[in-house]
Amino acid sequence: AAVWAGAEPRAAAGWLTVRGGRIEAIGGVDEPEPGADETLDATDVHVLPSFVDCHTHLSTSAWLPVAGDGSGWRCSEDALRAVERAAAGGREQSWLLFMNMDYSGWPGRRPPSAGELEAASGGRPVFLVDLSLHRAILSESALRRCDITSAVRGNSGDITHSRRGTPTGELWEGAFARALSVALEDLARDLEPGGLDSLLEGEARRHLSYGITDAHDPGIPASLRASMVRLYGATPLRVSWSVVSAAGILEAPEAADIAEDYGAGPPSAKFFLDGAHRCAMCLEPAAALVMSRHVLGVALRRLSLDPLRDLMAARSAYTAGEVCSDYRRMTQPELRRRLEAFRERGLRLKIHALGNLAARQAAAALAELGDPAQATLEHLLFLRDQEVEAVAATGASASIQPGFLPHHGPSMLDRGLPRSLHTIPARSLLDAGLALSISSDNPCGPLDPLHNLRAAVERRLEDGRTLDEREALSREQAVRAATVGGMIGITGEPKRGLEVGAAADFVVCSGDPFDHGSTVESTWVAGHRVSP
Repeated sequence: AAVWAGAEPRAAAGWLTVRGGRIEAIGGVDEPEPGADETLDATDVHVLPSFVDCHTHLSTSAWLPVAGDGSGWRCSEDALRAVERAAAGGREQSWLLFMNMDYSGWPGRRPPSAGELEAASGGRPVFLVDLSLHRAILSESALRRCDITSAVRGNSGDITHSRRGTPTGELWEGAFARALSVALEDLARDLEPGGLDSLLEGEARRHLSYGITDAHDPGIPASLRASMVRLYGATPLRVSWSVVSAAGILEAPEAADIAEDYGAGPPSAKFFLDGAHRCAMCLEPAAALVMSRHVLGVALRRLSLDPLRDLMAARSAYTAGEVCSDYRRMTQPELRRRLEAFRERGLRLKIHALGNLAARQAAAALAELGDPAQATLEHLLFLRDQEVEAVAATGASASIQPGFLPHHGPSMLDRGLPRSLHTIPARSLLDAGLALSISSDNPCGPLDPLHNLRAAVERRLEDGRTLDEREALSREQAVRAATVGGMIGITGEPKRGLEVGAAADFVVCSGDPFDHGSTVESTWVAGHRVSP
């Protein structure tokens, strides 16, 4: 076997022995193997430290078996036909729920309207969840069920309105999160007793099947805490979580949202500084002009207005010498107040900052706050050199998702991102001294850690092109960030890898983890096989 041993995992031919749930010995091919009560034939396999996913929405992806799959839809008509079939199927659910839809590439970027969904469903509430988990489309009855026009007051841009002033059905960010909470709570009541626990346990098994032994859900409201505590006691998956507002997974928590239990991790709270499609960005005017010209060229080559629609949809303004799309969810004083209040109560801080303007805001707040080891910045999708330096100066850790590249990379290339902007800047962050974790953001990104490892090294898109190759990691860097380094995004400290005396948490891969044909054959926790 090739064993990826040590605090900095590196493959070498050899063997390891386990006793009492811990690694007893590790040796090379030239060293004699000690006797053992049980031997695992692993001639051609790779043995890696188990994977740690510090950012997986396990409690949301648990609903995938219940929801319809919108990943194959290519236009509004596909969605409406699927809703019609589901409504005619006679399933006794209070909502028609679909997930994994991404209408970014649909003609005209036009999803179904609330009225069209209402007609297709025969009046049943419909919820079409976007792949990003930051927006959705609801039917008219679904909007009424969520009392969406009166329940959401703070950010009117979260509700898209028609020219007549009525909601179109498209919800963003806070409005989306509040509506999702209503829908999932209704659907949970539809299940048989223990049904939600069964869904969560099934999703935990799926994580284990991919070699993940430690998983952190960054968004658990009060309504789900009891279920997560039961899950923690029912599965070998070491599950932990961060608290969010009781109002929804994208809303900032208050002191009343602090919990007593956090599973296998320390107390933790999640804060969103920007969105997904609506990420907070700033560029130099020259770079913004180059991007605009590139998008115009793409539109002309394709004879399509859609790239221009995407460009014009961004809320941009010239501010302090930069062109900014300011989608920040909090002011600087509000952010500092919230972070300070939670750190005083001993909670770790998980901070969503996708765009460089949000990253800059987070870095400034953490610099004022101090105690950077207790914070993880998540996503950091687009950064310039100055934002990399600002983030690194805080001493916080970073959790990134290179697994986004194959699916989302083509649209990023279509925007003509300037060289000054680093995309999923894994290598830049590592070179700047940040502790780096690779996570999935499941179900927004692929859960499979092997996919995410390969994406971090290859930077290859689904169409064969590559994106920002200067940010590629070495194989060893990628393995560390997805295994022992993944724990930094949960606890602030790395997990022990395949070392003598460490817990025997490991995965057996059928071959080289960077070979696209290799898969996880088995997952082990404390020396016990937990999957399959």
